[in-house]
Amino acid sequence: EKSMQILPISFQLEGKSVLVVGGSAFLAPKLRLLARAKADVLVVGETVVEEVAEAARETGARIEARGPA
Repeated sequence: EKSMQILPISFQLEGKSVLVVGGSAFLAPKLRLLARAKADVLVVGETVVEEVAEAARETGARIEARGPA
């Protein structure tokens, strides 16, 4: 059976809450995509890099710094 590298899925996110866990740099473009879909985004992570913080400021996403439970 062949494995998939990418899972292409689509959701209607306008007005929906989206929780994103983590804060590494690859997340910044995804925040911008979620903003274009008009999602209400909350980023939760132990550490959040500056690129993600900047994208959050640009898009209105909220960030909560949290460590492991």
